[in-house]
Amino acid sequence: MPLICISSPKGGVGKTTLAANIAYEMACTGARVVALDADPQNELCLHFGLPLRDRRGLMPELRTSGRWQLAMRRTECGVWVIPYGESATSAGPAGNVNAMEAGAFQSVIQDILADNITTIVVDTPPGPSAALASIIPFTDMLVTVLLADAASAALMPVVEQGRFYGPTLGTARGVRHGYVLNQLNPLSRLSRITAEAVQRHVQGRLIGTVIRDEFVAEAVASQRPVAVFAPASRAARDIAGIAQALTLRLPARPQRERAVPTSEPATREWSGQQT
Repeated sequence: MPLICISSPKGGVGKTTLAANIAYEMACTGARVVALDADPQNELCLHFGLPLRDRRGLMPELRTSGRWQLAMRRTECGVWVIPYGESATSAGPAGNVNAMEAGAFQSVIQDILADNITTIVVDTPPGPSAALASIIPFTDMLVTVLLADAASAALMPVVEQGRFYGPTLGTARGVRHGYVLNQLNPLSRLSRITAEAVQRHVQGRLIGTVIRDEFVAEAVASQRPVAVFAPASRAARDIAGIAQALTLRLPARPQRERAVPTSEPATREWSGQQT
């Protein structure tokens, strides 16, 4: 039903880590959650323990079988993951993909949104991209991840003026926009001042803040969600609070007739049956 798009104006802010962990927290509530990787870096799957050597995913499957359902992976933590996979084209310096690949996301998202009980969390490439522009029209909640540092604060005017997202955000109806501050260091005066400045600027659009926590890096290295690796950690509590706040902010989508995927193996998995 709802689609949450995780974005960032630049790389290295923990966007993919937050996307994976938000998807996990929502799945813990009993919701059926699909985590879709729209970033050619193909790193979302690593947070769910999928093999590093596995280059399968959405793009390779669309090129061979044409069936996106075969790219889905059911993970041990209950989240359905659609890895980006190995791209047929090289990504640009900003992680952009070509228009054909970006258009593929629209088709997949439309199919999944036809299911009345599925939540989609999309990890997009950092910065402006064709993928992000193609996904925004279907988005219910757009989340911009910023670091609690001076560089992210300097990007606020660009983000607020819409130049980061392009004209698509201005024409898309019903898209709610919020911010997450990541890696706030309470021992750093500059980090605290920057966070306070961003909070004053975005006011009620701040969804939550994640305090810098070494358990996050360790969880990434173990390829598990933070709440699985270190359930009592501060970061696990912060991310759980963000997921809860997102749930409360999501608008209700109109009910649609439920779609039945057509690919044989994926149909059995999607319906909850064992293959």
